Amino acid sequence: MADPVVHSSAAYATFTRRLRALVIDSAVLVAGLVVIVLASELTRDVPGSGRVLAAALFAMILLYEPLMVWRLGGTVGHRATNLRVVDDASGGNPGLLRAAARFWIKAALGLLLVVAGYQVALFLAISIAFIMLVSAACIEANRCTPVEEAVTNAVGLAWIGASLLCIVAGWRGRLWGARARPGPPVAGAADI
Repeated sequence: MADPVVHSSAAYATFTRRLRALVIDSAVLVAGLVVIVLASELTRDVPGSGRVLAAALFAMILLYEPLMVWRLGGTVGHRATNLRVVDDASGGNPGLLRAAARFWIKAALGLLLVVAGYQVALFLAISIAFIMLVSAACIEANRCTPVEEAVTNAVGLAWIGASLLCIVAGWRGRLWGARARPGPPVAGAADI
């Protein structure tokens, strides 16, 4: 008879654990890339080897996480940092389709964040240009009025302060879209 599924109060993974897992998984993927590059050099004269190696590269990138999460409950990085991906319905590993959907959603949101990052960089560049235009006389003459210095310092400190508040609020799960922890952390593996 199969053991019943026991649901424990799961602890959500911390940012640092997730980051360590990501670094380890990146190292695994880079190692795989190195193997593929070395294989391409060794099989340079073999007809059709380029297509096989390209397929291996795409398979490694696109299937590494879904297959590992489906079969083992986490990637090499997850397992090294004592993290586990759990299906809420069953308490076990997610199925292949759920693991693949999880990966593709993370990939799409990551791409969205890269695009949003460019927009933030553009906004930052505009803000810096505005500050520079406002205090151009101060910069050119190397003689700033107390008001110009106060405005420049206040804008800079406000930007840094708002950024730090957003980071702290996000880590605590108090920003829109951030998940709050459902109680005190439980010792052992953290579910992600």
